[in-house]
Amino acid sequence: MCGDNYSHVYDDYPTTYSGVFSNGVISGNIVSDNGGSGCFTLFIDSLSLYGCTDPSATNYDSLAIFNNGSCCYVSSTNLQKQKEKEKL
Repeated sequence: MCGDNYSHVYDDYPTTYSGVFSNGVISGNIVSDNGGSGCFTLFIDSLSLYGCTDPSATNYDSLAIFNNGSCCYVSSTNLQKQKEKEKL
């Protein structure tokens, strides 16, 4: 994959897959040396792509590509509420 473009050639079966990556999905065309053609769609495992992408968050995931809105931040308000819960 290069940027958003995907290309793969299987040597054992002379077939070329080429397509575009968008939102965790690669879709495109299949062309074989014998003249056959078609379409394909690959769904990428979302668990390996999505997570907190903000390095200032406490749960930053350096492997995440797309932010899933799960970022957590330390704040004095949150700390005060936690201390109040501990007193109960």
